Amino acid sequence: MDAPLWTETHAPGLDDLPQPEVRDRLRRAVDEPMNLVVQGPPGVGKTAAVRALAHEAHADPENDLIELNVADFFNRTKKQIRADPRFEQFLDGRSRMAKRDMINRVLKESAGYAPMSGEYKTIVLDNAESIREDFQQALRRVMEQHHRTTQFVITTRQPSKLIPPIRSRCFPVPMPAPDDEALEA
Repeated sequence: MDAPLWTETHAPGLDDLPQPEVRDRLRRAVDEPMNLVVQGPPGVGKTAAVRALAHEAHADPENDLIELNVADFFNRTKKQIRADPRFEQFLDGRSRMAKRDMINRVLKESAGYAPMSGEYKTIVLDNAESIREDFQQALRRVMEQHHRTTQFVITTRQPSKLIPPIRSRCFPVPMPAPDDEALEA
């Protein structure tokens, strides 16, 4: 087994986040799972905060946290997506699928699996500003179908690019860049 990456070993927990309001909102989402849109400028720590949320919420975050970087997914070729070990089980034998159908299938199948260590799992859609409107409509339906067993967390730099039905199903978590005082603390 490979040694953990430095970024995994030293990843922040919820208590380490320098933005008190973000900490409080994410802690509430641990206690009472809800869909979230974590929004803020690049490099502010959106993905790290969401991972901290999942590690706090799940006894088995390795299996109950599913991360999909939407920008990476749509920037890859279909062959690269099918060859990715995270997706091959969902896409085996489906060589004629369009990319939007591929990610939709991965999302539906991931949401359909039972949580491994509790009542729900967390699916993170990172860099969601890259999601096209037709996929957002499909995502809306998946969110409706699996709301009891799946917490959807969407990170984005541009929440205005999300369709209103997605935004209305998620609690907004604005994540501003921390000020100098917060960073020094």
